[in-house]
Amino acid sequence: AILSCSKKVAVKASDTTPGDQLNWVDTEVGPYIERAKNRAISLALIHGDEIEYYHYGEADRETAEVPDNDHFWEIGSISKTYTAALVVAYFEAKDLNLESLVSSFLPEDFSAFHGLCAGMQVQHLLNHTSGLPRLPDDIFEEADMMDPYVHYDRDQILAFLKDYEPQSAPGEVHEYSNLGFALLGILLERHSGRSYADLLQAYVLAPMSLSNTQASTSNDLRKRMVKPYLANGVLAEYWQMGAWIPTGGIVANLPDLAKYAQAQLPGRGAALAHIFEQCKVPTFTESESMRIGLSWFTLTFSGQEWYFHNGGTGGFQTLLLADPQADKAMVLLSNNGFQDESEVLGFQIFEQFVAQ
Repeated sequence: AILSCSKKVAVKASDTTPGDQLNWVDTEVGPYIERAKNRAISLALIHGDEIEYYHYGEADRETAEVPDNDHFWEIGSISKTYTAALVVAYFEAKDLNLESLVSSFLPEDFSAFHGLCAGMQVQHLLNHTSGLPRLPDDIFEEADMMDPYVHYDRDQILAFLKDYEPQSAPGEVHEYSNLGFALLGILLERHSGRSYADLLQAYVLAPMSLSNTQASTSNDLRKRMVKPYLANGVLAEYWQMGAWIPTGGIVANLPDLAKYAQAQLPGRGAALAHIFEQCKVPTFTESESMRIGLSWFTLTFSGQEWYFHNGGTGGFQTLLLADPQADKAMVLLSNNGFQDESEVLGFQIFEQFVAQ
């Protein structure tokens, strides 16, 4: 692959002279970085075999260090696409069917999976049509909101599900569910007797040679991570997530994310190409402009189809887009959590990139 690498400090219009030539990406990102509440943007633009990297702003407000390709980021709910690939690969290896009932992977005394829950299949968890809510309604009752998931463990998830009565039958209604993906992790661990992190390494990360992607945030890794900041610019905390790692707990550096994004383009997923392709086949239609595969969303507008997933944690915002017709993809990372404007910026950049 041809690799072009750029390392850029935020460019302000007032700092330029008439002879300066700004890259078009600099021009797009500059106004975002100029706003005091925003810290850093790292960006990968992928066209076929070529990848360009751009880094702006501050990985750490105290040192003013610019982020680079060695820094790690929380990727939030983009983790769901890795979990979906893991489920599909594991089920293929074990000759299991995605139409298998969820109840067949749960304890024998899981009596709540009758009624509307009785027909819940694994694929319903993967495309967010299981009938499960986004989150348990009691998850934040005793939570530290700086790290709000780690306290709610596997036993609590199963205890909540035992008493839950869905409002719709599986397959009928789309409701984005973090709970559903946490449950997928539990199903995999129960069936295999192995940890989610071990399974992810064996079935997704190792086959793709993603050596800078992990299903946890270790103390050693924190030294290599971009600092997280809240929407108001206050320093946040890294999220541990525990049983919720399958839904949003993966961390990675930008080159690994770019390689993963590149693998979503037709014919570029190497050993897992057929797995990634299966994950993106729509299995539920939400509207004329959005269909849902196994974790992946397909957006349709003006005759274009883009594969899409985003993510957000307490201190990070992430975006992955891929256009299979143009053979282009993009990863955008920001260390400002819950910032809608970074996603708007990402869509603007990708629209220009695809048009070139």
